[in-house]
Amino acid sequence: MKDGTTADECRDIAAQYHTLAEQAADPVRKSEFEVLARKWLRLANKISVVPAIRSNVIRFIRPKRLKAKLRAD
Repeated sequence: MKDGTTADECRDIAAQYHTLAEQAADPVRKSEFEVLARKWLRLANKISVVPAIRSNVIRFIRPKRLKAKLRAD
């Protein structure tokens, strides 16, 4: 599965929990569903941010002379 698909699935689950929270008559259940919805949204956000972070990272490549010097030590 692609990361985008997984994040979308997490958002769908969060929406389902949000709907359950709106329909819940018991305040305790309502707060539990709201907490779960927030957790799923947070997970979706983390999943969608990770590829962006990886693509923005510049790899540090050591010059060949420095590698040779490190091997000699």
